[in-house]
Amino acid sequence: MELKDTIKQMAAQLKEVDAILLNAVNLSSPVVPKSCYVTWQKRSQYHQYLAEVLNLLQVRENACEAMYRLSKEASDVTASSVHEFHYCDSPVSFSSARFLTLQNYVTTAWVVYDKLANVCARIIGPASIGNDDNSKRNAKLDSAFFPDKKADKKSLSSEQGVDLSTAKDETHLDRPNGFALQTLLACQWSWPVKVSYKIRNLVVHEGMRWTDGCFFRGDSPGDGFKISDRLKSYLDNACGKQVNGGERRRECLSRMANEDGFPWYGDDVRIILKKCHSEIDILFSTLLQWCIPAFCSQVMLFSEPDKMSLAPWMENNG
Repeated sequence: MELKDTIKQMAAQLKEVDAILLNAVNLSSPVVPKSCYVTWQKRSQYHQYLAEVLNLLQVRENACEAMYRLSKEASDVTASSVHEFHYCDSPVSFSSARFLTLQNYVTTAWVVYDKLANVCARIIGPASIGNDDNSKRNAKLDSAFFPDKKADKKSLSSEQGVDLSTAKDETHLDRPNGFALQTLLACQWSWPVKVSYKIRNLVVHEGMRWTDGCFFRGDSPGDGFKISDRLKSYLDNACGKQVNGGERRRECLSRMANEDGFPWYGDDVRIILKKCHSEIDILFSTLLQWCIPAFCSQVMLFSEPDKMSLAPWMENNG
C-alpha cells in the first residue's frame, strides 16, 4: 500500500477511536478510570496530525519535479552560450539553483518523515513521549528509531540528567523500542534512512561543502546533479558498517541491495534520494499499519468494562 493511502486509512481509524474516547471521557460513572481515557485521547488526536502530512506529500513531489525541470533547462545550455538561471524569480547561478532545489526537496521529505516518526513514537512509545506536550521532545526518525549509541548517551545526560558513568547504551529511557523495534528497523532500513539523513544534514548545515570535500562533481550545468567520489566515500563510511576485510555492509532489504545501480545509481543524487525515500515510505507505511491498529485494539480491549455504557453511542455513531 502506498504511503498516502496508508495515512488516509490510519487517520480514519484514529478518528473513529478518538470520537469514542471523547464520549468516554464524558461518562458520568465509568468503570475504567478517566485518566486512562485521557491518556488514550492524547494519542488518538493525532489523526489530525496525519491529515496534515497528506498535503506535504504533494509538496514533496512538486519539489522533486523542480530538480528535474532544472536539469532539463541545464541540458539545453551549451559551453559557449550564456544562460541565466532563476530561483523564486531571482537570477542565480546554476550551482545555486541546484543547491536550493535540492535543499527544498530533501528538507520537505524530512519534514514528512519526522512528523510521521513523532506520531508513531507518541502512540507506541512510553509515557515520557506520549504524555509530554513539549514539542522539543518530538521524536525524530533518525535519533528515536535509529539512535547512535554515543549520541544517545549524550542525549540522556543533557536532557534527563542521567549519569554517563552508569548509563547503558542499550537503555533508552524515551525511545519507542518495544518488540525489538529498533533492531528490526535497522536491519531493513538503516542504509536508506542514514544516507538521506546525512545528505539532508550536509545540505542544511554545511552548504554542501565540508572538510572532506565538495558535494557535487562540479558546478557547471553539464555536471548536473552528479555527486563527487569524495561524497560517495563519506556516505559509505558514515552509513555502512565495517566488516572483516574493511568492507562496508549496507543494511537494507534485498530488493534494494540487488537493484541495478545500487547504491549510487549513476551518481545522480536525485535518483539516490528517490530510491531511499521510496524505501522510507514503505518503512512508515509498515510502521503505521502496525502501531495504529495495535493502539486501537488496546483501547477497545482495555475499555471493555465500559462497553455497555459506550455501546448505545457507538451504535448511533458507528
